Amino acid sequence: MATYYEADSRAWKEIHPGVFVSDLHRYATGGGAALFRLEPGATLPEHNHPTGEHGYVIEGSGMFGTYSLSFGDAFWMEVDEKHEIRALTRLVFFATSLPRTDERRS
Repeated sequence: MATYYEADSRAWKEIHPGVFVSDLHRYATGGGAALFRLEPGATLPEHNHPTGEHGYVIEGSGMFGTYSLSFGDAFWMEVDEKHEIRALTRLVFFATSLPRTDERRS
């Protein structure tokens, strides 16, 4: 069944100081899709994803390790590759990762 998310009713949860997430989809075993919003100077601490992660910058600028991020940039993190993201300005990006099991086959 399709799910629709209206922008005006989107819920944001602060997961670290100045770092907010709005889940779009979560698999029961982990992974999914979400929007992230980082306020200027905020850092999403080092972490990894067991199935990798793909992201796309929607707004703002920041640092992805040693790489600069800005509107329109995309990134891919390999399976279990550790990374952190730091916002230089207000930074909004979409990120998605696969489920951790064969759930993706259903």
